[in-house]
Amino acid sequence: MNKRQRGSALIFSLVILLIMTLIGVTSMSSSTLEERMAANDRARKVAFQTAESALRDAETAVANRDYLGDLESSFSGATDEAGYYATGELDQSTLHDDAAWIAGENCVATNATDATLNQGGCYKVELIELNAPVSHIEGATYNLITRITARGIDNSGSAPVILQAYNNKDLTN
Repeated sequence: MNKRQRGSALIFSLVILLIMTLIGVTSMSSSTLEERMAANDRARKVAFQTAESALRDAETAVANRDYLGDLESSFSGATDEAGYYATGELDQSTLHDDAAWIAGENCVATNATDATLNQGGCYKVELIELNAPVSHIEGATYNLITRITARGIDNSGSAPVILQAYNNKDLTN
């Protein structure tokens, strides 16, 4: 055997082992990244579903109020009801701030797992327009237009989702 060929099998084996190690490390980091992506996607979907549930709860809460005086007192601040705003009172630019979503203080909590961490759902109802009928007789129908803003967040608090919907309701005086 030639002196030059001694140890070549060892070097060849080490190169193959190095290549196999690189392939293994790359596949592990790729699967870790995919796992993180799947967790983020799940968190976003949970937050979306929570926000959608809060939006439906708000629509139900507004729909269940039949009389104009009941809603007018909420929007005017005559009651200490959090989450109801008169026209122009709700600053849309602050909706992405966590401080704008404190349950019981400036929004109505629904499905809250922990109100102190603002987890779960929360909604705000803003009066957009109240169209009065031509005649102000007893039992006249008013048209109420509101904008409902709902926020949902997953249990990790990493994926807040904000949804808005306009609501049109007829009220009797």
